[in-house]
Amino acid sequence: MSSEASHVGSTPGLPEDQPSRREAGGEVRYPAVVWVLAAIGIVGAFHLARLGGTCTVCALLHLSGLLFLRKLPSSRWAFYVTLLVGVGMYAPPLAFFYGLFGPPAIVLWLLLAIWPATFVVLVRWIEKSKGRTLALIVAPFLWTCLEYIRCEVWWLRFSWLSVGSLLEHLGPFAWQTFGVYGLGTLAMGGAALAQGIAQRNSSWWTFQIIPIWLALLLGMRQIPMNHPISSRPPLRFAAVQLEFPGFPELLEALNRVAVEKPDAELVLLPEYALDGPVPESLREWCRRHRKWLVVGGKEPMDSTRYFNTAYVLGTNGATVFQQAKSRPIQLFKDGQPANSQQVWDSPWGKLGIAICYDASYRQVMDELLRQGAAAFLVLSMDVEDWGKTEHLLNAQQARLRCLESDMPMVRVGSSGISQWISATGKELATAEFPGPGAILSGAMEIPDSPGTRPWDSWFAPLCAIAGVGLGAVQVFRSLLRSIKSFIFRSYLMAKPLF
Repeated sequence: MSSEASHVGSTPGLPEDQPSRREAGGEVRYPAVVWVLAAIGIVGAFHLARLGGTCTVCALLHLSGLLFLRKLPSSRWAFYVTLLVGVGMYAPPLAFFYGLFGPPAIVLWLLLAIWPATFVVLVRWIEKSKGRTLALIVAPFLWTCLEYIRCEVWWLRFSWLSVGSLLEHLGPFAWQTFGVYGLGTLAMGGAALAQGIAQRNSSWWTFQIIPIWLALLLGMRQIPMNHPISSRPPLRFAAVQLEFPGFPELLEALNRVAVEKPDAELVLLPEYALDGPVPESLREWCRRHRKWLVVGGKEPMDSTRYFNTAYVLGTNGATVFQQAKSRPIQLFKDGQPANSQQVWDSPWGKLGIAICYDASYRQVMDELLRQGAAAFLVLSMDVEDWGKTEHLLNAQQARLRCLESDMPMVRVGSSGISQWISATGKELATAEFPGPGAILSGAMEIPDSPGTRPWDSWFAPLCAIAGVGLGAVQVFRSLLRSIKSFIFRSYLMAKPLF
């Protein structure tokens, strides 16, 4: 055969030993341009889904595209292509990382992109070794396993920009039932179903799944929910945005609150409003104005270490409650993790107090719910230099926690975005970014009963445990086979047969 004939039908951009149309198992081989367009489409669908509304359906297209990447010619191709796709997903909304860390931000973007790349490679391996049907069945649970580990478990846990967060507009029923990880499972399940139907029939059926899925999503938005009733007087609050204030500036802001918001019973100041424990002058202010105060400061442990702490001062100036930050920000000097979490049994009901990054984590907020919290108070410190995109992403996490728990929240930020959020996740009032000295006020009703925990509070950890356990078993079996093979080869080499 001539050299020209040997190259007929080969696909440009792929190894020459890869057939252009079908491999031995009958799977279609796609030209390189298809993979380029698929990668662009996956990234575009992700960013469109973040817009919300009817664009939410793009989350299904995004996940379908990720599953499609498992058909790349090799695991290496699948990993590197999905890695680039992941950078395209995460780098634009997290561009402020570069302002914080400089060039090392690229490493952080890559670390986030590793998770979808790992998912695609694992699904590809399952399909090659166990078959397409099992791979598509396992895909939603494997996705939840990796999402939960990425967001809640490993040291650089980062819960922003999860697939579940793309579905914020689905409404209270979906969120209180499934939660952020459960919605991710359902979305990946829809993508896997579409892929399975397309494989067995035609691509036309895949596009039939999309309007059906959209109709289901819109239907969930319309399901009414009965929200807890409050029989107590509402909590009249005022929250002041201050970023690393000097003490005179802090007292001036509090005096302004006393004049402009005289009905406010509880005043909130942001995380790190104090550079140490509570001074006596703040206690005197509480006694003079007969107001409660929640303020962020530092509780010293020794000469170098401290707890990032929220202090609650009563109308007599005494510290009646304090809670340290459970999840200090990695790579920052942000204090030591809290030894425990407690709920403040306030005059208005049980309140769960969290500090900034804590509100991003279900593990932290679910513990407050388990202890009977009926509303959240959150103190945040988002530096103005981090930019509006960072502030919007952090503010979204607060709304998601309210949607999941069916609980109201007041969140004060150092430079915005301060929020008063209803139990349905609706922002009743905000103090925008940047807003130095802005005051957010209102009257929040505290429900008589505690908030709810969606079913993914147990399902997502179970997926993570099962995934890690099965992975460990597979690694052990592979290691055992390698040891047996090595011993067998060594035995043959040491004792010739003839």
